[in-house]
Amino acid sequence: MLNNGAKLIILKDGSMEDAFKANRDLSKFLKSVGVWDCNPGIDWFRREGSKTIAYEAYAQMKNVPDWIIAACGNGSSIRAIYKGFQEMKQAGIINKLPKMVGVQIEGGDPIPKGAILKQLNKPVEIKNPPKSLGDSASASFDYFAAVRAILESKGCGVGVNDKEIAQCVSEYINMENKLLNSCIPEVVTAQILPALKKLLDKNIIKQGDSVLLFFSSNAINDRKNLKELLTKYGYKNAWKKISNLIPVIDDTKNKSKKNEENANTRYVKNDLTDIKKAISSLMKS
Repeated sequence: MLNNGAKLIILKDGSMEDAFKANRDLSKFLKSVGVWDCNPGIDWFRREGSKTIAYEAYAQMKNVPDWIIAACGNGSSIRAIYKGFQEMKQAGIINKLPKMVGVQIEGGDPIPKGAILKQLNKPVEIKNPPKSLGDSASASFDYFAAVRAILESKGCGVGVNDKEIAQCVSEYINMENKLLNSCIPEVVTAQILPALKKLLDKNIIKQGDSVLLFFSSNAINDRKNLKELLTKYGYKNAWKKISNLIPVIDDTKNKSKKNEENANTRYVKNDLTDIKKAISSLMKS
């Protein structure tokens, strides 16, 4: 981000969800100082970009898959993909819709739980979600849209854990040699692999069904976490097989001591007042 001229505010004592909450709570302030908030769950235009995934999938596959499995953080991607297919059906381009599957980490899975409970009157929120290298969430800011996409499509939600992800990533590495040069999923994306396995084992997805696994990111962005996941659960040979395919990114240009501020970076407490001051300071720099 810094290489492309971004200005960063880093929460010293906060999570990804804390950052989203700050964005939500400071939305009026951000608008007043000329900042466009493009975070998922807040910026509805994001769906208009992500929905084109559906167009690309149909153009390449020449048909509509029976199932689409997507990892959920905030839930914006799964809703956007479904929206794209809905629009193609409304336009008469396709005559059926895929069933959507949303995947999160067990115990930190408000979207799968919401889909199971069919809860659309208020979002499911989870206290103390487990730590995970995948998408473990206490709340998902596009919860309603994601759960509606799952329910309307007659899909389902699935919870998985890190050990299951590691096993399935190892199997993927050993079985999909032709894909390794172009597609090594990062950890938060790889959680869709054990979700597929579970749905096949339960005969929810049946042999002969067409399934699109949506890898929303590549391990080129996640070398450290993928290595940690595979080595922690005993799949060192799998890591060795792909380690040379994932380049080590040299970020020494922007490396600084922890908590050290510069012209484009501010480290702040998870406090709205401090965040507002940091934004104002960066806008002036």
